Amino acid sequence: MKRRKYSLLFALLVLGLLESLVWGQDKVAPDRSENVAGQATGIWDSARAKTCSVATLKGAYGILLKGVIVNIPGVPSGPTASVGIITYDGAGNYASTFTTNFNGFILEQQLSGTYTINSNCTGRLVSGLATAPLIIIDEGREVRSLQAYPAGVAMPPGAGWVIEAVGKKIAPAINEKGTIYDRARTFYCTPGNVAGEYAVTANGMVLNAPPFPAGPALGLSRVNLNDAGQSVVEGTFNFNGMIVPITDTATGTSLNSDCTSTAVQTSNGAIQKTVFVNGGTEFFFLQLPPAGAPNVPGAGIVFWGEGRRIHR
Repeated sequence: MKRRKYSLLFALLVLGLLESLVWGQDKVAPDRSENVAGQATGIWDSARAKTCSVATLKGAYGILLKGVIVNIPGVPSGPTASVGIITYDGAGNYASTFTTNFNGFILEQQLSGTYTINSNCTGRLVSGLATAPLIIIDEGREVRSLQAYPAGVAMPPGAGWVIEAVGKKIAPAINEKGTIYDRARTFYCTPGNVAGEYAVTANGMVLNAPPFPAGPALGLSRVNLNDAGQSVVEGTFNFNGMIVPITDTATGTSLNSDCTSTAVQTSNGAIQKTVFVNGGTEFFFLQLPPAGAPNVPGAGIVFWGEGRRIHR
């Protein structure tokens, strides 16, 4: 019964992560030339006049959700984070697959629904009664969302959830020459195109994971990922005020062509779920407990973050 409640909860929470650029659309730098009256002309005016539609969202996007469950009867309160992929068909329908760490309880979820987009680049995702408002940024290269409640449901202060979401296009926007990437309509990740050095920021909450003190956690690290799928992590972490330098490696990396990957930390067996975005130059990640660890709320760490390539 508890698992059903958790599954229903995250069916409501996962709604809102978005990103897109329509393949084959020409992208030209705005023309800032001015006429004799001092007003912008040409492409610059047309860029300011661009609008959005459901077709703006088409293809696969990496998604990251993070926030807090405040107080829902029958569901323990605590931090939550999710990482996964959402795919839009460009006609108002979407499907998603994602992994969630809900206060130490791990869920694998799939969700589908519909979406609407206004001409001003705001919109809404719907799955059953659940809904999530969104705003599309940079012609769909990035989308921000806030998890809302089902239609007609209002929660008082101190109850419900506080969840935000960000989505980024998995495929790259441009190639090295600055023109639209149009080699293929589907971008596939390989060890070669995701290898590199990344700056990684991570944050979350230690629930109950000795010897680390319970409380908020923050990390900044440099990750070197080679084309064999092995990574080296060097960074500094703050566990509830305790500053700890960390050096670690990850092995057993499994990179899928859809740009998701799974790796195992050498030091403690923790599992890293990752989705690469923007052509492999950025990623979202979610930390999971080691294989075989108890899957119960209130234990372990809820830890997530983002990485960005240091050298393009």
